[in-house]
Amino acid sequence: MKKLFIPLVVEIFKVLSYLPLMSSFGKGMYSSCLFGIASGFYYGKKYKEAISAYDKALNYSVGMENEPPLNIAFENAYVSLGKMYENGLGTNKDEIKAEEYYLRAGSRELND
Repeated sequence: MKKLFIPLVVEIFKVLSYLPLMSSFGKGMYSSCLFGIASGFYYGKKYKEAISAYDKALNYSVGMENEPPLNIAFENAYVSLGKMYENGLGTNKDEIKAEEYYLRAGSRELND
């Protein structure tokens, strides 16, 4: 099952990246999918792919940080990125970058 899951997620990720989305509803759905795919990579221990997918999701979703359910997705993304940089998972260890991500997640909790 695991061998099928990762290639399938990669293909879904590729397809989603080409969808033309104009409405705010479509943009929100696309963002949710990106965060979901990134989380799948993270929990599947595909950390390099997770970092790339989280970066793409965060960059695409700028301006939607306070819209439910994306507000929770942003917090989870920042915490997951912090853990990966803190522990060198899929990237070089970088405690400064990890702290920045943790602070972003913490400031989101304070602002909500």
